[in-house]
Amino acid sequence: MRLNICLVNNNTMKLLKLCIIFIFSVQVAFSQNEKDKASLGVARNYLLQGNYQSCQNILFPTFLEIRKTQGENNADYQEALSLLADLVTKMGYYTLAERIALKELSQAIRIYGVNNFHTANAYIRLGDIARCKTDYFNASVRYEQAYDIAEALKDNELLIVDIQIHQGRLSTEKGEYTAAEALLRRAKTIYQKLELAPSDIRQIELNEAYSNLFFSLRNYTKAIQLLENNLFQLRNYYHASHPKITENHYLLAEIYLKIAGQNTILKEKGKAHIDSAKRQAYSTPELYLIQKKQEANIFKQQKDFAKADTIYRQLLENSIELTGEHSRLKMDFMLEEAQMYYLMGNMEECIALYEHIEDLQKEYLSITHPDYLRTQQDLSMIYWAIDNYKKSHRYFRLSAASLLDQFQRATSFMSEQEKALFYEKSRLFFDRFNAFILANYQQHAALSREMYDYQLQTKAMLFTSAVSLREKVFATQDSTLIRYYFRWLGGKEQLAKTYKLTNEGLDISSKMLDSLENTLNDLEKSIQLKITLTDNKQKISNEKITVSKLRQKLAPDEAAIEIIRVEGFNPKNGGQMTDTIYYVALILTTKMANPELILLKNGKQLENQYAKFYKNTLMFKLKDTLSYNRFW
Repeated sequence: MRLNICLVNNNTMKLLKLCIIFIFSVQVAFSQNEKDKASLGVARNYLLQGNYQSCQNILFPTFLEIRKTQGENNADYQEALSLLADLVTKMGYYTLAERIALKELSQAIRIYGVNNFHTANAYIRLGDIARCKTDYFNASVRYEQAYDIAEALKDNELLIVDIQIHQGRLSTEKGEYTAAEALLRRAKTIYQKLELAPSDIRQIELNEAYSNLFFSLRNYTKAIQLLENNLFQLRNYYHASHPKITENHYLLAEIYLKIAGQNTILKEKGKAHIDSAKRQAYSTPELYLIQKKQEANIFKQQKDFAKADTIYRQLLENSIELTGEHSRLKMDFMLEEAQMYYLMGNMEECIALYEHIEDLQKEYLSITHPDYLRTQQDLSMIYWAIDNYKKSHRYFRLSAASLLDQFQRATSFMSEQEKALFYEKSRLFFDRFNAFILANYQQHAALSREMYDYQLQTKAMLFTSAVSLREKVFATQDSTLIRYYFRWLGGKEQLAKTYKLTNEGLDISSKMLDSLENTLNDLEKSIQLKITLTDNKQKISNEKITVSKLRQKLAPDEAAIEIIRVEGFNPKNGGQMTDTIYYVALILTTKMANPELILLKNGKQLENQYAKFYKNTLMFKLKDTLSYNRFW
């Protein structure tokens, strides 16, 4: 073998050594970059699985290594920032998360440009942080910026759905239920088209967003169904300590404790979900605060006010640190404490806290927000409890007008069943208002007019809801809507036959029944929404019916009579029903400025003893000489 030996001078040798060092360092750097990329991939998987502790253990050192070896102006650093912003947001440290997210947004724009998926996701993240801090204006702006980018991109369907779910959550929190329903329904339609698996985290988050909407609309059965399904999917497909498991437990506890009343079984279910959440291996600071709030609420129900008060005061301090001075979370804790003072009869502190809450809500929420409406309702009872007629009456009137407006806006997309559920809370308020009127009408004669007005308006509201869907559909003369209507009728017939087969002993899957019921419910809601939109286009009048307008319709020899059932109510110490039942006859003629109010104080006797006597005379064909005078 012949060797060719090349002699080189010293300068050439130095250059050769530098080249060897450079090549070796590039290989080492390349190897380190690949290692960093792999670490980011593992951290991302841990984040998706909800294993935040493992994600943190890998992500933090990887982030520091990338910044040290590669600097900041590269895709790896941007991805590490993105994961870090997501992790800190999900862990609930919003102030820190916002700083990281803003830096990540500027990095994404610098590296990828404005119209890019990375930039859109950065805006979504900032929107989420703003929403959690009750900065609804900036949250809306951030989501809109993300949506504008998404529209300009190809293959953007899933990104647009993601944004709409975030917007739907925001609309629910703002009390804009019609908008929330429309946004979430679009997302649901696309997920169904894509046949997204029930265990997909995106489907779980959509269910969660829907459950929040159903909770706000008092459709607790539907909210519970969605959250229980989420728990099943999360336990089977995700890390055992996934914070969403904790979150769903707390949401279920919130519902059960809210609807329990004196029902021991429902109370125990609520407590069981709190205990299940506490056993989870990991919980975010916000979920921990929610858990403590629910514990305090249980102490409040048990009238252990000292323990509840200690927790509420600590919650207020912690919520300021976590979400800021003016967050909805802080307002929620203040409201719970104020309600406790009302139960205790500590009216001075109760009123001071409620007035502070009202000021915050007026400044940071809209005056149509459901939280603000609830505060007005509570204040109407509280001022009644201390015999401040003027302020109590003012808040009753404000609440009544807001409730009627809310019902009209929120029920445009609902099925008849959902409207009935949503109305129930309004009905309870008007029962209290009527009890207030009975306590004060002798000193304030014009109250009978208000009672009559609100009775007419609530009746009109319910009558509009109960008018035959068929009549509404055919009145639109919309062939597509009419076709949907007949499809809905056919589905109802199919459901009735399916139930008949079930009753006859045929084993039919409950999932199939639920699916058919949900499909029909969605179709009915689509029809209702289309009818509402048609009414708005045609500018169909929603003019309120009042005593003045009704009086104009009466002939001189006619009287219009409304009969109203009123349950006795004592506003003291949190307010409670009494065992008294009244019937009120409101009589209006053309000559009356205010309707005449006739109070029948023997409501329980009318409903029990006298009603049974009347039924017996009918059943046994006995002569009845008493019922006419007792009732008519």
